Amino acid sequence: MKVITFILAGGQGKRLRPLTFAIPKPLLPIKEKPILEVMLQKLRKHNLTDIILSLGYKGFLIENYFKDGKGFGLNIRYSVEERILGTCGPLTLIKGFVAKDDVILVMNGDIVTNLNFTKFIASFTSQKHDLMIGVKNYKHKLPFGVIDLKDHRFNGIIEKPEKSYLISTGIYLLKAELIQRIPEGKKYDMTDLISDLHRDGESIGIHRIREMWKGIENIDDLNYMRKRT
Repeated sequence: MKVITFILAGGQGKRLRPLTFAIPKPLLPIKEKPILEVMLQKLRKHNLTDIILSLGYKGFLIENYFKDGKGFGLNIRYSVEERILGTCGPLTLIKGFVAKDDVILVMNGDIVTNLNFTKFIASFTSQKHDLMIGVKNYKHKLPFGVIDLKDHRFNGIIEKPEKSYLISTGIYLLKAELIQRIPEGKKYDMTDLISDLHRDGESIGIHRIREMWKGIENIDDLNYMRKRT
């Protein structure tokens, strides 16, 4: 079994404009290194050196930076998304890069995490799932007092309540054979694949990420990571 890492790095990063007018989001720096380089170095520490980058918006800049990956201790190949195919559809473009018995680690290109990928893969393998979702506990605190009603009458006020959710982190492991189930040439998200697999009774697992994880969606997220690292 070989693990191939497939990183979605083709988005336009609209919520990080004007920064992303010039360069794609995965190349935005966290201090001295781009977001994507930070993650590739973490992957290499877990011997995940076989990388495929899915490119789109300003992808030539990413390819010019990383080239074949040898300068980073990696083997990097590229897949170009000519049209928007969602978070799962681009996998149909790499059929020639993977074998049926391979395992694919799929990640968004705007993530920074200290996830122990070795344990993540071991969990997937030992539990024999078809697909595994990296999940994390996320707490959201409302900035308002919430009114409690009983029989349409005031029953109290809860000051700035906090609620906890189990969220998908944009990190997945799946059997390469599942690519055959993904429709070609159309937008198809990972949530679509997961829903289809669940409907068909396939095995879907979850892996709780207790380590640091951050999806860089906006300038506040970027600044947070710049201060942390």
